[in-house]
Amino acid sequence: MSFKSVKQWGKLFVLLQASAIIQLTIPKLTIAQNNPVDLQKTINFGFAEDAYPISATLEGLNKDTFCSELLNYLKTQEYIKENDYTFDLIKVPYKHRFIQQTIKYSNKNIQLDINCGSMSITNDRIRNLAGHYMGHFFSISYFKTPSKYIIIKQNYDTLSKQFKDILDNNEDIDIGEDNAIAVIDKTTQAEFLKKKLKNKFKYNNICFVESREKLYLLLEEGSAEAKDCQEEEKEADKIGITKKVNIVAYSSDDIILKGILSRFSKIREKYKYSSLKGEIQDLGLVIYEQRIPKESDEYYRNIDTRNIILARIVNDWINETGIKWINDKNKELDRQLVGYNIVDFIKNNIILFLIFILVIIGVVTIFKKRSLSF
Repeated sequence: MSFKSVKQWGKLFVLLQASAIIQLTIPKLTIAQNNPVDLQKTINFGFAEDAYPISATLEGLNKDTFCSELLNYLKTQEYIKENDYTFDLIKVPYKHRFIQQTIKYSNKNIQLDINCGSMSITNDRIRNLAGHYMGHFFSISYFKTPSKYIIIKQNYDTLSKQFKDILDNNEDIDIGEDNAIAVIDKTTQAEFLKKKLKNKFKYNNICFVESREKLYLLLEEGSAEAKDCQEEEKEADKIGITKKVNIVAYSSDDIILKGILSRFSKIREKYKYSSLKGEIQDLGLVIYEQRIPKESDEYYRNIDTRNIILARIVNDWINETGIKWINDKNKELDRQLVGYNIVDFIKNNIILFLIFILVIIGVVTIFKKRSLSF
């Protein structure tokens, strides 16, 4: 077999791994006796902008997130320490989450090795990763989450019924021309809503927001102007907000919504967590093939490149620790929401609560007096 054929079969092997990565872990790989060409001793660890509890907060990649737990684990691995690898943390904008391995960061072109965040695994994305860059793939799924909504408390019951009608595919939905659902642009939920709302109500009832950081400001304000909402098409009468509207809901992954409500009291005061469910998605992270210059023969002789080994380490951690960690965190957020709901109920019904306390005190006092009289 010619050397060229070996190269082709090797690349086909990596592509087949990419197409099956959701179902299977990458088999444990042995490191080649001759060290692979490795021109880069830094592993560029990308993390999605604010996406607690999966990835970063507004302050950056801090502890108590899925990605920070993974990063800490990677730093302890013998393979990392033996090869003196270090990690650079790179904040990745939403528009660079998938096929763009090289991004502009701090005025430099940075080549990502790992991109960690709340990224839904879809067949289209798998094909894009495998088709654009041979050897780029998703990790195995670390969490299943439905898309859900937070809905503004004012007029909650009416809006909740209307959104249920949307999910149930009923026709002639009208949430009012001055109202809009916010969604992060270029996400699976944005695509889902566009398909669901087609021929039901105007696209100007959707506000496509460029980042979560921008979204939080809009949710706290409760409204948006045309400049706040992205237009994917230039036909302003069909797509995009054309005037100031009320943001009456936001749709995203369930666990991300819980994270928002747990951290932002101003948003929690305005919006209520809804039990309405949309599509269920598997979440994963992206691992990129290490880009070694093509003129190097070692590139073709060593199929066990560094990032293939990293993929195996990442998938092992997901199976052994990551899945349990994120499920435990999801349950913790559920408990926090219950607590916040009780506190909010008391705040909103303080007079009734005080009357309830006085009644309890009165009953206890009467009971004590009767007990003493006997």
